[in-house]
Amino acid sequence: MASLALSCRSIVFCALSCLLSSSLCSFSSGALTLASRCALVKAPSLVPAIRRIVFVRAANLGVLYKDQGKLNEAKVMLDRTLEGREKALGCSHTLTLGTVNNLGLVYWNQGKFSEAEAMHNRALEGREKVLGCDHTSTLDTVNNLGVVYWNQGKFSEAEAMYNRALEGREKALGRDYTSTLNTVNNLGLLYKNQGKLGEAETMFDRALEGYEKALGRSHTLTLDTIHNLGVLYKDQGKFEEAETMFNRALDGFQSALGQSHQKTQTVTYDLQLLHSSQDL
Repeated sequence: MASLALSCRSIVFCALSCLLSSSLCSFSSGALTLASRCALVKAPSLVPAIRRIVFVRAANLGVLYKDQGKLNEAKVMLDRTLEGREKALGCSHTLTLGTVNNLGLVYWNQGKFSEAEAMHNRALEGREKVLGCDHTSTLDTVNNLGVVYWNQGKFSEAEAMYNRALEGREKALGRDYTSTLNTVNNLGLLYKNQGKLGEAETMFDRALEGYEKALGRSHTLTLDTIHNLGVLYKDQGKFEEAETMFNRALDGFQSALGQSHQKTQTVTYDLQLLHSSQDL
């Protein structure tokens, strides 16, 4: 029994090595050791389980690379995961659809909005059929589509997606859940871009209050919303309120991220612009 377990670990290791170096889970004679191939012959039922492990590890690597900003590496991992899951599980399996959604996020981060839209639409259609329109995973994709539409300047479509995501998340998760608040903040950004400054302020105020309760005053999501409020106040001509928000955001980002971080630099620049406009 111990030797079989050792062989299983060897198979998984070799399969993962194959994944990282070439095609996904191609259990060729050159990819596995002789002992591992013998174990597969003796226990062929292990193959599906090993493939699932490899797919999960590849998917996790893809998400990790995305979060680290290694977008090319992320796309390679997720492309291979998608190909493997489509073959092993089918195009409509929830894990396959999750990979499709993650690929959409990679494309969005790369600025490839058309490709991101295609991925999220595919994920949305599949999740609606398999999980239902009100499932939280479905609503995640709805929100993601809203972000893509916003980047494409399709503001009506973005607003429809955000409102759908907000209504669904409020019902499924509650008004103060972080995912709900993310959509509230997104709506604030959309309204600001549309010139609906009153509606934007309402959204930002709600998001800020929720983030402070759920995450604390120093969390970066809280600080992002404070910065958003500062920009909005500046556009409304409320310069004292804008300066207060900018200074609070700046102090928070300096403590949380450091002086050289892009967010800290952005708030510093906005504060300088505010002071310059007041000096004119």
